[in-house]
Amino acid sequence: MPAVISVVIPVHNGTAFLAECLWSIVAQTQQPVELIVVDDGSVDDSARVAADVVAAHGRGCVHRQVNGGVAAARNAGLARSAGQYIGFCDHDDVWLPEKLARQLAFLLAHPDVGAVMTRQEPFFEESVSAPPRWLQPDRRFGDLGGVLPMSALVRRAAFDVVGAFSEARTGADDLDWFLRARREGVGIDVIPEVLVRRRIHSSNASYDTGRMRHGLLASLHELTRG
Repeated sequence: MPAVISVVIPVHNGTAFLAECLWSIVAQTQQPVELIVVDDGSVDDSARVAADVVAAHGRGCVHRQVNGGVAAARNAGLARSAGQYIGFCDHDDVWLPEKLARQLAFLLAHPDVGAVMTRQEPFFEESVSAPPRWLQPDRRFGDLGGVLPMSALVRRAAFDVVGAFSEARTGADDLDWFLRARREGVGIDVIPEVLVRRRIHSSNASYDTGRMRHGLLASLHELTRG
């Protein structure tokens, strides 16, 4: 019986990019993949777009909820997932076809690793006239924007140890989860391949750097106290 991977995709008013994102997951060479799309209070056609792709794929679901933020959406998707391995994808990003295959092979070969991330390649929408100031080169790999925490494929068992995403860490729930994972001794690694294409556009949540910084500092403060 092949390992089942569940991919959670939170979306809020993401009609413009959602279909391309979802089809990039459906096209993964590693199957079976369960799509869990969480429509976090969208008022556009996101739910319909998601339902069409999930129906064509034949595995997964679309969950609609009142807008609660990306952490709440990730947790809702996690609760509805069935896979032994869990991936997360922002609704505006695109995966290369071998992403999940490379990550699953890595986890199978490294039983001490609970989550494995990948490198990323940013690409710019026409609405972006210049790279935003926060898009800085990573110190280790040099990639603009560094390594995305949500590029990870995570063993379900890691969530049993670390718990869910903190809905109090608005804008930094992914960083907070990985900091807590480190504290709990969960092994984390990075595959040095570009397997995610990160779309940069004027509505990226990362543009709100003050909100993200506040959440991250709160997380660091809490962890250092522990």
